[in-house]
Amino acid sequence: GGVVALAASIPTSPLIGSLVTYEPPLPWVLKRTGSMGPLSTSPADEAESFFRRMISDAAWDRLSPAEQESRRLDGPALYDDLSTIRRHDEPFSVTSVSVPWTYSYGAGGVHHDYYASVAQELTRHVPHLRVAPLANAGHGAHLALLAAAGGDESGRAYDRADPLRQGHRARRQLAMLRREIGRA
Repeated sequence: GGVVALAASIPTSPLIGSLVTYEPPLPWVLKRTGSMGPLSTSPADEAESFFRRMISDAAWDRLSPAEQESRRLDGPALYDDLSTIRRHDEPFSVTSVSVPWTYSYGAGGVHHDYYASVAQELTRHVPHLRVAPLANAGHGAHLALLAAAGGDESGRAYDRADPLRQGHRARRQLAMLRREIGRA
């Protein structure tokens, strides 16, 4: 999502006044060590594999057959995104982003060092960049928000009996994330 938003802001679009990205993969800004492995030859299979890898096998298994097929139909777009982030040539220059941009990453996540280094590199080239690390957040920070609202990674509710209480919990978590972004 972050890479798509960045690319959409170039050239400057009257529809995009500012950007907030969270851990967008930018391997052309700073090469990532390790291997992401090859993509499947089938976009639909890659979409399923990606879901299982990033969320969990259990979450995939909880999806209905129609929901699974819907995710698999996302395959061509996801495949294109995954191909883009595996490139080391520059699909666009981050210096061309001219709208205010907040780059955020999880301070404490598994890839904290990488994303902190990307932030440092970006600040050298994008003068209007604002960096906002989120304390104790990993790459799935948005999933933590979902869990705080009483849902799981597939969007299903854990506790439908008290949606008001679940909503309050989600609003508190969202307020915490907004405060963290405001401190940067």
